[in-house]
Amino acid sequence: MVFWSKRRVVPEHEADWIADCFADFLLRFGKDWLTGRPPVLPTRDYIDAPRGTGHATAQAVFEQVKSQMGLGPDWEVRLTPQEASRKIGAIADSVLVQHDETPILATFRVDQDGPLITYDPSLLDTPQLFVATMSHELAHLMEAVVPRAEPFEQPMLGEMATDILSVASGFGIFKLETAFTNTAFGDGFAQGWSTSRQGYISPEFAAFALGLNLRLCHADEASVYPHLSKKHQKLLRQALAQINADATFLETVLDPE
Repeated sequence: MVFWSKRRVVPEHEADWIADCFADFLLRFGKDWLTGRPPVLPTRDYIDAPRGTGHATAQAVFEQVKSQMGLGPDWEVRLTPQEASRKIGAIADSVLVQHDETPILATFRVDQDGPLITYDPSLLDTPQLFVATMSHELAHLMEAVVPRAEPFEQPMLGEMATDILSVASGFGIFKLETAFTNTAFGDGFAQGWSTSRQGYISPEFAAFALGLNLRLCHADEASVYPHLSKKHQKLLRQALAQINADATFLETVLDPE
């Protein structure tokens, strides 16, 4: 009976697309890389940088994220701050101002001096989001150095695949926990909340990719759950159940040819 069947965290065609992305990563970066990137936990055992919100802290975290992704000194890239985005504020009692433009948290480009990543300095106020954003931009570096054999026709699909690559690189916890955020704001006039979606994939997509990363790396999911919200714990359990239900699913990733 269909109404008693377990809910899939993503539809079958989306699960297959995510698996195809992982299979493509294997072809480009190697099996050892893909199966050797278990989830990075948001603890000082993995990311241990000096406290602060300045560029020195940003650079230190950035270098550790880069190292955790398996990118050595030969993967040269510069990091520099960009202009900070404007925040929600109040101009009078109960009159709130939310700016129309979507803030650009970070960028990746290649200029005359080589690869360059810029970041919004305000990202350092939310360390998990800064780490997730840096892993995404470093995934862009990987895509630029070792591009797909057949680029996506739609740029959005390319950005989604880049988010999946950051999960495959070990940063699925950060991606899942920052896919949708609630932010409190307040000043002398008013207080409130703003909500925003970060990145290019949904929490369901991120959870499934994290589950695939766990299974490919033979990692223990028990170490991951304490770092996820209850909602995201449920999504990950559903994702793992969906992956486990198909005994041949991992083979489509590990044997893409």
